[in-house]
Amino acid sequence: MGRPSRRRILALIGAGLALSPALGLPGSSAQAQQPQGVPALQVTMFGILATPGGNRVDGNLKKIEPQLRKLFPGHSFKLLKSESKRLTLGQGLTVELGDGWVAGADLTSAADPEGNLLFKFALELNGQNEFATIVRTPPNQLFFCDKMLPDGSRLLIGLGGR
Repeated sequence: MGRPSRRRILALIGAGLALSPALGLPGSSAQAQQPQGVPALQVTMFGILATPGGNRVDGNLKKIEPQLRKLFPGHSFKLLKSESKRLTLGQGLTVELGDGWVAGADLTSAADPEGNLLFKFALELNGQNEFATIVRTPPNQLFFCDKMLPDGSRLLIGLGGR
């Protein structure tokens, strides 16, 4: 069998991870107010900078270091920011990642027919849309977006809910 694709590796990383408590990511205590009786999900989004030519790993990423090394060998990894918030349908979460990058996700469905969570996801640079998609991910599993930057580094964004 050949080398697994980046998409397959990203799926494996997501499948093996619980959300922010297992990652040990900061920012997991923020909670939104919601009306009583309205179901809410804990949604977590975070950004990682993967820089080629290094081997340093941010202490907050130690638990997923082996998966990151499989995905991007010979890279350093830095947690840019993490946010976690309880959301109801129609609410969103925005994470400012620095250098003009902003990631946002709106919860559009708590469960599709297969039980997946649905998000409208967008990545912007200096207010301009760089990438937008609908994200379907099972509860307790992360979706990853990988954006190549002009300097050869990569912006990895994780998104998931439970």
